[in-house]
Amino acid sequence: MQNKNKLLGWTLCVASLVLLASLGRLDLLIVLLPLSALLTLFIAFLNSRRATN
Repeated sequence: MQNKNKLLGWTLCVASLVLLASLGRLDLLIVLLPLSALLTLFIAFLNSRRATN
């Protein structure tokens, strides 16, 4: 199941890049990439705290 989720996540990333490129809005990546990295770190932090409790 985890491999399927990883594949779907990468598919979503590639699809979003294609969508931004087709709209000519690749400049939005300057905002979206740091936000997604922060969200990923926050979710990982919450999951690690939940696993220890």
